[in-house]
Amino acid sequence: MSELLENKEFKTWLSDNIIYTEVKLNAVIDLEAARDNSRMVRELSGEKKYPLLVDLNNIKSITKEAREHFSMKGRDPYINSLAMVIKSPISRMIGNYFINLSSPIVPTKLFNSKERAIKWLTPYTNG
Repeated sequence: MSELLENKEFKTWLSDNIIYTEVKLNAVIDLEAARDNSRMVRELSGEKKYPLLVDLNNIKSITKEAREHFSMKGRDPYINSLAMVIKSPISRMIGNYFINLSSPIVPTKLFNSKERAIKWLTPYTNG
């Protein structure tokens, strides 16, 4: 595992050619938090584009501006694919809303387990 980058809302690290982001308990994600998480992903990715696995299970809410930022339109996403792990009804609603309305610019899919998400992301790894 690479170094752990952390802020109030996220923990982010690189392991086995996948960048992992875990939303912290009851996190409220606004545009500033979204931009800071993108900065952490960019810092970990360096010159490569890795797949990103985001664990949304602890999220409380996310603003429209943060969702738009995470859609990656009009900017370099620094990733090549996105898997979102969801289990709670709120995280499922947020994940479905993100995919259906924000139309991310990289392949994106929802999963109920990290294992399935990792399996789907594996073809996108640089390793």
